[in-house]
Amino acid sequence: MALIKYVIFDFDGTVADSKELAFDLLNELSDKYGFRKITRTEANALMLLSMKERLKSLHVPLVQLPFMVMELKKNYAKILPFIKPFKGIKEVLLSLKRQNIKTVVISSNSVENIKKFLVKHEMNSFETIHSQSNIFGKHRSIKALLSQQKIGLQEVIYIGDEHRDIEACKKAKIKIISVKWGLDPVALLRKANPDYMIDAPADILKVIASLNA
Repeated sequence: MALIKYVIFDFDGTVADSKELAFDLLNELSDKYGFRKITRTEANALMLLSMKERLKSLHVPLVQLPFMVMELKKNYAKILPFIKPFKGIKEVLLSLKRQNIKTVVISSNSVENIKKFLVKHEMNSFETIHSQSNIFGKHRSIKALLSQQKIGLQEVIYIGDEHRDIEACKKAKIKIISVKWGLDPVALLRKANPDYMIDAPADILKVIASLNA
């Protein structure tokens, strides 16, 4: 059995604790893009829906979605100074580096935003950072990375916090560790049947150790 040599990380909700601040950014765009603002209480209910179901519920025009994503990336710079890494994630990255396991980021956020965050928090251990504009096209980014780096399907595992991450990994035919500390609630993650589900960043190392045993 092949050993895990690469770990792909999602960024927001997996590495960076940006959920609450990103919620405010989204509401700021509601008037411009023609969807309704939501309260914190309503947001909790929406989290039980898939991303496509959320967009439909909020009446977000799909034709505007690429422009919204671009503007969110741009406005993210305003909240960047207030975002912190999840407790324990930095230590996980350092441990993976010591084990010569390469780490990569694939995110809908911009490379510039991610790099600024990583520099600020002294977390510069990622080999590469990939930004993808289509929030439903992450499987294509994963496949492109595997092809470019000549990574076998059994040599990589993905770490993510969303239902759509699980769907992307299934399409790309790679394993995923879903985290319970991010955007999507456990009930929604379970519906998509991830390979692993963990409670804390340190559990990432336990899963990889078991696969590499």
